[in-house]
Amino acid sequence: MKYALHEIEAGDYEEWNNLVAQSEEGTLFHQTYFYESLPDHIKIYLIKKNKQPIIGFITSYTIRKGEAINTRPPFVPYIGLVDFNKNSTPATYYWDIKKAYSLLVERLKTNFNKISLRLAPEINDVQYFIWNGFIPGVRYTYRVPILDLKHTWQNFDGNRRRNINKTLKSNPVILHNQSLTENIELFRATQNLPKKWMDYLSSIERNERLKKCSNVILLTDEDGVKLAGVYIVWDQNRSYYILGGFNKEAPGATQSYTSLALWEAMKFTKNVLGLDEFDLEGSMIPGVEEFFRKFGGQKVPYFTLHYHKKSHLMQNVVKIVKRII
Repeated sequence: MKYALHEIEAGDYEEWNNLVAQSEEGTLFHQTYFYESLPDHIKIYLIKKNKQPIIGFITSYTIRKGEAINTRPPFVPYIGLVDFNKNSTPATYYWDIKKAYSLLVERLKTNFNKISLRLAPEINDVQYFIWNGFIPGVRYTYRVPILDLKHTWQNFDGNRRRNINKTLKSNPVILHNQSLTENIELFRATQNLPKKWMDYLSSIERNERLKKCSNVILLTDEDGVKLAGVYIVWDQNRSYYILGGFNKEAPGATQSYTSLALWEAMKFTKNVLGLDEFDLEGSMIPGVEEFFRKFGGQKVPYFTLHYHKKSHLMQNVVKIVKRII
């Protein structure tokens, strides 16, 4: 059996995107769409066994002070590995994964001085990375099942339902497919430094491919005053909450308007897109985590991986010194 690592060139990006789209494990963030909006470089590896894909890897990277450092684009929750190897027995599967990871880890260590990854929840085997000096971590997201919207609504926290119903009594206007940049002041993540994010959001907004799998949902009052907005993207499996927030200056506006906008995003995901899951992206900030938790989703862990060539060398030196002492 022959295992081989292939580097995907720009001319083959479309073939890669189609492969990810056909995978149950792949997400939008494993395709090139977000990365093509960046000034950074893209690196994609595909490991095959007898010409059949086993795993893939995608990242953006930059050069800083002569060091190649992988980067996670802003507003991209997951990056790195995607698993294509599902049609085999457990023993064969883990053997193939180990072989594939050995090729990938060797190439990553050769090409990058610093590596920092947030893997999608579907990737739950990072043992080989740990064996090779990567430091693992765990984060959490909430994924809301939306097979039945009535059941989804009943799973919301009671106060969340009451606040949304109260907000609906003010008769907000709900608008879809709005401008990302024209509503930048609403988004919590960009409010402190809107100028910093404007160029990046502009490039996303000009990205014709992302336009086909994204939606900005805006809430206004009857006079057109902006109340809240959310930006979502989606793939073949689910929608993802990327940006959101409410207008603190609007009379009577509260975070409940953001809750209503997210509920509208979930209904859009089910009724228009026909998808059965909504990823709230999660947070390690207690207050933000509490806000997401009240939508009644399933708490799902996902791995982070960090590697710094210098720190890894220092770890080896410390081990040698300890043996001598």
